[in-house]
Amino acid sequence: MSEEMWAYQEDGNLCFEKAVNFFMAELFRRWNEKQLNHMVTIVMFSRWYYNARDCLFFQDLIIDEDSGRYYRDYYKVIADMEVRPDWSTFLPDILSEFSSYRRDIQEISTTRGHRLRGDLSKANEGNILEAINLGINSLASHHVDRDLARTGLSTIVVTPSFGVFDVTKRLLRMTTERMLHYGMRADFVCLAPKPLFRPPVFRFKAPPIPSEQEQQRALTLRQQYRANEKRARETELNSISPLDEGPAGFISPVTSVPASALPKDRGKAALLPSKDEDHDAVDPIMLDPLYFKDENWEKNLLPYLNGTLPKPSAAEDGTKAAGAASAAPETAPDSDEKNSESLLPGSIASVLLSNFDNVSDIPSAILELRTADFPTFAQPKPVPKSSDRRIVYCYFPYW
Repeated sequence: MSEEMWAYQEDGNLCFEKAVNFFMAELFRRWNEKQLNHMVTIVMFSRWYYNARDCLFFQDLIIDEDSGRYYRDYYKVIADMEVRPDWSTFLPDILSEFSSYRRDIQEISTTRGHRLRGDLSKANEGNILEAINLGINSLASHHVDRDLARTGLSTIVVTPSFGVFDVTKRLLRMTTERMLHYGMRADFVCLAPKPLFRPPVFRFKAPPIPSEQEQQRALTLRQQYRANEKRARETELNSISPLDEGPAGFISPVTSVPASALPKDRGKAALLPSKDEDHDAVDPIMLDPLYFKDENWEKNLLPYLNGTLPKPSAAEDGTKAAGAASAAPETAPDSDEKNSESLLPGSIASVLLSNFDNVSDIPSAILELRTADFPTFAQPKPVPKSSDRRIVYCYFPYW
């Protein structure tokens, strides 16, 4: 039930009237001729967009991350698991529900009278996958106490679009897996003129997938890095002084080795296999845009390819910082120089300016502090503006 449903076609009929008087009437007539006895559920669904001020009327609005608009999904069940000998008698009820559908959702009663809130979305921006998943939920337990007089599960989606839908990658992947798991199928009836491609097409945005050579190189570098790490850990274990032999052949522990010098994973946990084992070859599913895990790539594999390996531990950082501090000569700046550098980009006051309106609001004790007084304080680096590196993928479903 998108905005195009209320648009007139070339023959002078509304798009919804075309769906009811032509498609559904012909479909019910064929069911009656072949004496088919289906159990049917008919649901009208749509997505409505709202302004920011409409949050006062609706507390459960969802924000679209791509467009930044607020929206809300509506579903209206006009027939629930019904069995009729002749479904053509139900067509007047469908038309009556259509005449009141938009008014029931958009009209809101306030103290000042009736107001219209919200705008219907286009057909390509609708909640089509959400509606299909709701249908899957109702048919998920079809195997329990099954009626052998009816076999097969099917979903028919009537849309006024050309068959192109903008969806999210996560929801499309979940819908595909559920449709294949339950053995269901979905037929799309597009009321718009036939395009030059085979509908439906689902478009989603996702980061570009690295090539198979890049993924293979990242896996090889990670395997080499972990092998070097394991070799260094074994060298550390071998460098620890052996246990002293006590009297009469007994072994007594060495008390000179502190507990912090022993590796944390020494023992049974170190012998267990890792959950994220290295693979010699790239998993073919990682080359599929729908199933490629971009978070796993950017977090676990991309640092090895870019050379941004994990930072050393806090103990090593503290040792290096202490050594650098002892090697640096002590200098005592003059008071004039100290006051002149108090508002430099590296000063404490420049960082705290974001929390105060004016410089006069900052205490004088903070203005006198500099970065040199706090060795652990680092000058903040300018963060580049995040750019959307995602590209649009077109997915042709096979369900």
